[in-house]
Amino acid sequence: MFAEPVLKEIGARHGKTSGQIALRYLIQNGIAVIPKSVHRERMAENLAVLDFALTPSEFSAISRLNGNSSLFGWY
Repeated sequence: MFAEPVLKEIGARHGKTSGQIALRYLIQNGIAVIPKSVHRERMAENLAVLDFALTPSEFSAISRLNGNSSLFGWY
């Protein structure tokens, strides 16, 4: 997932990693996330997702990655 070109491209625009883009997407979609890490750097990275927002076109591009359906059956 973290090598997904769409996530990498959006991340480059925002100065964020693919993981941060994925977390922001979930948060903007109203899904509670509990990221897990034992590494201090990654914990800080996981918290640094509230200082930007995905644009409607970015949000839409990410939604299309899985054929507009969730792997978890949420929508």
